[in-house]
Amino acid sequence: MKRANGDGSIFKTNQNGHIVWIATLTIGIDAKTGAHIRRKRTRRSQREALAALDEMKLQYGIGGAAADAAEMSVTEWLNYWLQTYVKNSVQGNTYETYQCDIRKICKHPVSRVKLKNLMPGQVQTMLNDMQTTPRAASGALTTLRSACRRAVNDGILRLDPTRGISKPQYERAEIVTITADEAALLVQAD
Repeated sequence: MKRANGDGSIFKTNQNGHIVWIATLTIGIDAKTGAHIRRKRTRRSQREALAALDEMKLQYGIGGAAADAAEMSVTEWLNYWLQTYVKNSVQGNTYETYQCDIRKICKHPVSRVKLKNLMPGQVQTMLNDMQTTPRAASGALTTLRSACRRAVNDGILRLDPTRGISKPQYERAEIVTITADEAALLVQAD
């Protein structure tokens, strides 16, 4: 019977004239090359190979909690990420900024998509819909990108759905300065 994607595999082979069983598990994607990062264990029997596969899953956090997290919606993952990874590692203002960005993301339909199904096109659509406030869209992308990168690092996602998406550009308000004479007139006006 075929195993599900991300569940690892075992197979029988001949090494140096001996029949051995090999357990393999993909633990992530190399960010630079895009190649799968795999771990392999060689055992004498199928039962030992299955046990080795289970040990690797525990060691690398594949399945279990990671599988549950992949079933979360984007909103659920963002809130989990905020409470688990961010809350005790940033200053209060930064935490509040993340909360505000998450609230903005949660107003968009993309927030109901399962994390494992989130696609770059959906993220781009969300940003396009937020273009009335490009600064808010930029903050939302930064927060979503941080949470997705954590999911990739934890083996929950194989690829970051925010990868390759550029931050929205926005014009900064021009600061208008006044001359010394204009300042003197303002002071005299009081």
